[in-house]
Amino acid sequence: MDGTDRGGDAAIYAQRADFDLPGDLDVREDRDRQDRERVWKQALDRAYASIRSGFTDKGYSTVRELIAAERDSLEIYQWVFNRMLEWREQQHALELGRPFVVRLVQEKREQTALALIDQCRRLSPKFTIPPEAAALSAYARAIGRPRLADELAGSATHS
Repeated sequence: MDGTDRGGDAAIYAQRADFDLPGDLDVREDRDRQDRERVWKQALDRAYASIRSGFTDKGYSTVRELIAAERDSLEIYQWVFNRMLEWREQQHALELGRPFVVRLVQEKREQTALALIDQCRRLSPKFTIPPEAAALSAYARAIGRPRLADELAGSATHS
């Protein structure tokens, strides 16, 4: 092929969605995701600077505003939690772990919620389970974790 058949190339480009060929849409989505994460990173950097400067309440407020701006999506919770784990003081990630568990319970993501509790417990055995996680008790029992199920059931009465 000598490259002179531009009409064929144009026809394929016009029908690229039918052929599942990547195109401008994929590039645009990737760029949008990168832009969104850049904004998130700036907000989280501000929160971290506040916390490191002794303004913990202000830092946590910035984190809450970031999450609220993304409509409390599981994606933003996971992204912020993962980034906070990279901080020198991981107790801040644990502070987010509690509302993140609650959010997972609200979305009926029981397995993920239990995995998050386990992860937080590995970071700190003193991690307290939020009372809203009591709803996970039956699930924990069903998957063969009776001790955790009892603890989850008791978390509602210890709040």
